[in-house]
Amino acid sequence: MPQAHRLDAEQHPDSVCLGCGCLCDDITAVVADGRVVAAEHACARGEAWFAASSEDASPECWIDGQPAAIDDGLDHAAAILRNARSPLVTGLDAVCVEAQRIAVAIADRIRGFVDAGGLGAHESSIHAALEVGSVGCTLGEIRHRADLVLAWFVDPVATHPRFFERYGVDAIGEFVPRGRADRRLCVIDEHETATAAQSDHLLLLKRDRRLAALWTVRAIVAGLSLDPHTVARLTGVSLEQWNTLARLLLDARYGVILHDAGAADAEASIESAAILHLVRVLSERTRFVAAALGSGNNAKGAEQVLLWSTGYPAAVDLRGAVPAYQPQEATTSRLLDRGEVDAVLSLEGRLALDSIETSAGCSIVALVEDDLDPVPNAQVVFRVARLGTHAGGTVFRSDGVPIPARAVLPSHAPAAQELIALLLDRLEHAPGAGDA
Repeated sequence: MPQAHRLDAEQHPDSVCLGCGCLCDDITAVVADGRVVAAEHACARGEAWFAASSEDASPECWIDGQPAAIDDGLDHAAAILRNARSPLVTGLDAVCVEAQRIAVAIADRIRGFVDAGGLGAHESSIHAALEVGSVGCTLGEIRHRADLVLAWFVDPVATHPRFFERYGVDAIGEFVPRGRADRRLCVIDEHETATAAQSDHLLLLKRDRRLAALWTVRAIVAGLSLDPHTVARLTGVSLEQWNTLARLLLDARYGVILHDAGAADAEASIESAAILHLVRVLSERTRFVAAALGSGNNAKGAEQVLLWSTGYPAAVDLRGAVPAYQPQEATTSRLLDRGEVDAVLSLEGRLALDSIETSAGCSIVALVEDDLDPVPNAQVVFRVARLGTHAGGTVFRSDGVPIPARAVLPSHAPAAQELIALLLDRLEHAPGAGDA
């Protein structure tokens, strides 16, 4: 008998998969023998994400690499953060909204820096939106209205397997009742991909020609006259091919450009800004939006929580009287590379492993999920329940829609929001804390 149909199995409908930015919330998690044995409706990526939901019997706290009681760990962590001259709270993209709100409160209490994380999630899209402004939509609007999808150097068939099924070219929508038959898929990429294999129109473009291509299409849409030889030299693609693409875009009733959420570098920010500029020009003639495909973490939630808490989406300095936005100075990676912080509260243990080791003299307090090993070189490590399987909480989909994730398995470890709430309580009620 398949495990999914075992008589002793528990079924948890409407479970949320955090395997990619789609955050599919129609999954039925089937639980038996203390683990998820099947994830009905999930793609292969989602099945692998649920299959990783196991809990070991490792300690719930370590101090200097030795098992310890949680209360002792909280006291030690509070002392580290309270005595730091330049602390950093980071890794917010790894936890739920409820934990993110408390993390911002901790950063405010200890007068430090706060950032979403060290991987630059959504950073280029954030910078571009602040500079240019963005025209966006929900995934549901794409499902019901978009008759043209342009995949710009992304491969959602491989990275977000259910995107087309639920929201993209294959989905049945109110204004596209025939699904794929009513839609056109255009793909621009360096190589033929799984998404390109399903496309109606494909353009192969070298990666270093992306900016030239975006400005070329924008100029054509704006009605400017271009020299064919210059276009071919700068983009490696003929002007005739760009004219064909521009006509397809302008003929759409509702179009969407799918692009990557972006890395944390200047070139990615410029490219994101160019995409948003193109969308603005297209929107003067038809309806067009840009949609960044997010990863499986809660980077969008971190952006939203920081915005409503501090007024800024990332890299916030809370050491002064008012929050200060320092996107070139106060990102996690830059602070650690320059050795400008002496204590770090990392809500993502992998961040500590990857980045903090290079920061000499920096004390580390880290949270790790139940399937992670202790963090080397950390003074205090707490094991917390895995979000989405062992702990519930609110997460944001890549389009900014909040989704409630629910626990489907019990956990001996506390949820991240419960653990850092206890840490905040110790910081607020420490001797002299009222004078902070």
